[in-house]
Amino acid sequence: HHHHHHHPHHSPSTMASQRPRRRAAPAVGQAAQPASAAAGKRRAQADKAAEESAPQRAKLEEPDTLLAELEALRPDLATKWKEAEDDSLHFSKERIDDATGVILAKLLASNKTLTSLRLAENALGDEAGKALAEGLKTNKKLRKLNLSRNHFGDEAGRALAEALKINTALRELHLHDYQLGDEAGRALAEALKTNPNLKELYLAGNKLGDKAGEAFAEMLKTNLKLRTLGLEDNNFSAGMIKSIRQAAKSGKVHQGLLGL
Repeated sequence: HHHHHHHPHHSPSTMASQRPRRRAAPAVGQAAQPASAAAGKRRAQADKAAEESAPQRAKLEEPDTLLAELEALRPDLATKWKEAEDDSLHFSKERIDDATGVILAKLLASNKTLTSLRLAENALGDEAGKALAEGLKTNKKLRKLNLSRNHFGDEAGRALAEALKINTALRELHLHDYQLGDEAGRALAEALKTNPNLKELYLAGNKLGDKAGEAFAEMLKTNLKLRTLGLEDNNFSAGMIKSIRQAAKSGKVHQGLLGL
């Protein structure tokens, strides 16, 4: 509907058949044309802007709608969410599955009060992990997120790493006891090169090998914000552990905190 401003470019013969009056009063036609073209252009830009922001609006679903969905699946959690007195929620060991996790993630996306959320020891898989990553991209309040002992794989790990490139609110992220491998490890290390505020990252008990170790060592040389990096019980070689410790000395992550 916003292509009407292209008319002036039609050949004269089609113009004539569409608007015979144009030729009778060329002066008026010419004077009016730039203005209407400009207006058309403005309208087109407005339409385009509206289209571009529409997905944004759709992405952040209304909390009420989401709470109703949560209510249907898990009334117990919905009540806890609504009645959260302080700014932290403990949803650990609540048998939360992917579907419920996705709703919680969407609630988190637009939430402006929670600073701490614990979702450890649930049944969250990659879908919930990816949804939580999306939520973190728009959440500006959450400081601590504990996702330990769930069922994420590298896909969710990579998504969370992407979120850490955008999110600047999070200070503490717990991802221990997963099956996270080198790919997720490298992505997280990469994200920490640019993330300005994360101070604690817990990755103990995963399947990180030397490829991930190398990326962490490189990141530790330049990241001066990180205070704690838990990397114990992974699959690093003795040589790699030495390299990581060496690298940590140049930053602020102290040896004792590395757990290596």
